Amino acid sequence: MVRTDPVNDTGEPNLMLVFPQLTTGAIAQYPLARSRRRISVTNLLTDGSMVSYSDQTPDTNYWDLALRDLTDREADFIQALFQAVEGCLGTFTFLDPTANLLAHSEELDSSCWQNSPMLQITTGIDDPVGGSAGIRLINAGQTTQSLSQLLGAPAWFSYSFSTYARSVGGSIVTLTRSASSSSNTRLFQPGSGWTRCVMSGDMNTTDESVRFSLGLPPGASVDLYGIQVESQPSASAYKRTGNRNGVYSNARFADDVLRLVSDGPDQNRLDLRVVSKD
Repeated sequence: MVRTDPVNDTGEPNLMLVFPQLTTGAIAQYPLARSRRRISVTNLLTDGSMVSYSDQTPDTNYWDLALRDLTDREADFIQALFQAVEGCLGTFTFLDPTANLLAHSEELDSSCWQNSPMLQITTGIDDPVGGSAGIRLINAGQTTQSLSQLLGAPAWFSYSFSTYARSVGGSIVTLTRSASSSSNTRLFQPGSGWTRCVMSGDMNTTDESVRFSLGLPPGASVDLYGIQVESQPSASAYKRTGNRNGVYSNARFADDVLRLVSDGPDQNRLDLRVVSKD
């Protein structure tokens, strides 16, 4: 197998086929177009009336990427992935560059979240944008309590992990990114006003899954809003999610030809479409 990552190359082969990040830590460049196709069926009856219903076929997602000024190394990794999956035949993992990678970002009782038993969760708290989507966490235990979500995404990628937080009592909240062989933690002590806590960076690992956790020490009480993970080095505007996260493990190239143009040394450009069914 080929390694398809231009950011943290440990020199060892990587078994996970994944669309690479650029050396900037981003997946894509602007302009970027994302579209979604949903099939509906319409029956025209003999009396002239119509009956429509949604087809059960999974929706199809499209990403149109216009990549410019690629280095030779970046272009080589994309070409290597294209060859490894044999054009549009095989599949690879694609991290949606427009999405919050976490599922159920405001439903922390969902099965995708792993919560410590003594962590009390209260919803309906006022949030920093004038709504009631804030969440209050209270650690009622004698040890650190946490909530976390595991993503089937490359742990060596650069990620931005963020949340808005506040605490009247000056409680501490920790943001942790971890894999089986490595972990990074950052500590925050938000005040009584809403503050965005952001943890960014990558890890020197080849693990093919990564966990994002928020932890509270004993007795801590913190309000949170907008928990988000993005496959880029800095945080963007919060995007609420439902049961679908932004990791697409069955993505494909839409075309069987990769039209890479070289304008000079370390100056390459490429237009391509990635497609995936939910």
